[in-house]
Amino acid sequence: IDSLLNPTPHSQFSGLDDVSDMGNEIQAYLNNVDSTAQETITQNYTMRLENVADNLQKEVNAIINRNNGVGNTKSFLNDLKGQLDIFNEEMKIEELELNATKENLNQQIETSTKFIQGISKGVGSILKKGEIRNAKQSLSETVNQQAVTIHELFRREFAQNFFNTLSRAVEKHIENVHTVEQRLKNVQSSAISAANSLANSASTRNKIFIIDLHKQDLNKAYPSPDDFILADLINSLNLTNNIYDFYQSSEEVISNYFWNYSKGLPKAKSFRNKSIDEVLAGHSPEAKTEIASQLVNKSKALWQWSSQGHEVGHEIFDYFVIGLPSLDSKFKEAFEGLTEAGKTNIEFVNTGVPNKITCYRMEAAVPIFGVQGLIEYENDYKIKLNRPSSMSYHMDNNWHTNMKRENFSIWPKVREDKSLSLWVFGFVYKLIRLSEDGKYEIYSLDKGDALEDYWFPLTEYRDTSFDLFKNEGFAEEMEKSIDKQQNEDGEIRTKEIVNLIKEDYRNKYAQLNISADDLKKAPFRKIADLIRSEINFTKVEL
Repeated sequence: IDSLLNPTPHSQFSGLDDVSDMGNEIQAYLNNVDSTAQETITQNYTMRLENVADNLQKEVNAIINRNNGVGNTKSFLNDLKGQLDIFNEEMKIEELELNATKENLNQQIETSTKFIQGISKGVGSILKKGEIRNAKQSLSETVNQQAVTIHELFRREFAQNFFNTLSRAVEKHIENVHTVEQRLKNVQSSAISAANSLANSASTRNKIFIIDLHKQDLNKAYPSPDDFILADLINSLNLTNNIYDFYQSSEEVISNYFWNYSKGLPKAKSFRNKSIDEVLAGHSPEAKTEIASQLVNKSKALWQWSSQGHEVGHEIFDYFVIGLPSLDSKFKEAFEGLTEAGKTNIEFVNTGVPNKITCYRMEAAVPIFGVQGLIEYENDYKIKLNRPSSMSYHMDNNWHTNMKRENFSIWPKVREDKSLSLWVFGFVYKLIRLSEDGKYEIYSLDKGDALEDYWFPLTEYRDTSFDLFKNEGFAEEMEKSIDKQQNEDGEIRTKEIVNLIKEDYRNKYAQLNISADDLKKAPFRKIADLIRSEINFTKVEL
């Protein structure tokens, strides 16, 4: 209250020279005290309230954005609310007492004024000068006391307004912090459920063609206090009041804040970037051999053939292609002795995919009647086999004849290969990009993970990534996305972009992760050829 208004007026009452106008003189002084006090306290109240509200927000932000911030903020605000209620009650009690004092002083002023005016009349007043002087002095003190009471009443009135307004602000903060707490709890609960669901799904799902080696890590990823720094999370939010502003954010948005922060932590990256060679390095030779044996068994053909007692004509052979992250992978040794010498061909190839080993098994073609359930085709097969010009293994001869007579074809039409152009425009429209860890990734609503903002990882090698782009069915979705973007941009803007591509595709759009010197070396010849094709496309065909 001292910051709102001084307890005493600046000017003291000392008049009372003209006894006949004494009442008006006193009232004029008190009216002036009242109006001056009200003007002063109104200005101070507004400034003080704004200042305290700002500092309250700063204090709430300072507490909530530290460790145990939500709980500490709740305690602080509840304690503050309790103190404000106590102060407000004190102001109410004091206001009642001051109003009673003011009424008593008004009576004293009125009584003293009449007394002084009464003894100041007539001849006898000369003999009462001393008494009149003392009465005037006492009355002046009473008036000044009344002026102080006026100030004190204003101070209590505006203090109550101040505490009530501030208390409502605190209640709003309490409500917001409660909302933050509930949303954080819900996000936490959802995250735990999602993690448990993923872990349970991964540990219980039996994949026919896949061996999951990451299951061993499912229950080993626990954060310790030194794995993350709260201040780093706060800095990543880019919100005015950071954690406090979660009260106006959806749970999905809050979850994304934590996900984007946590997936960039060193421990998270160590699990995410762990290569399959690193995983296998922790296995014994016997365990590696067992894994390799499972791979070979899982790669058996879906169709099971049988000679049905017929002479097949040649022995069936197996041909294995084992795709490894690199050709110097130690896992090659695990395949020794698993395939039949002399009958089985095995080749190791470098896929450049660090988290996966693939086993592709090819069986030589067999007559159609060798497939169980299709032996009724044996006679047709024998007839066609005796016609050197027939299309054995391929199609019904009657269909072939009708195709020639009626000039039609049942063969699939060869589609125009737009892969290169879509690949180039994928970089231009930022649908393909080079990630922070040096690997290419593509934006795909069909194949991407929502938790990764739909970015699907390719590889660090441009040519391998381009092959995945062509072979994994990304082209159709990419074409739709590019058409949509160009329709939104309009013809004029699209032409401007095409001109920019022609000018300097390599430096502005290509996003190369290999130096010009390395491109000249033999191991990177395919990458160099792809980049040349991209540049030639922008220069010649666009």
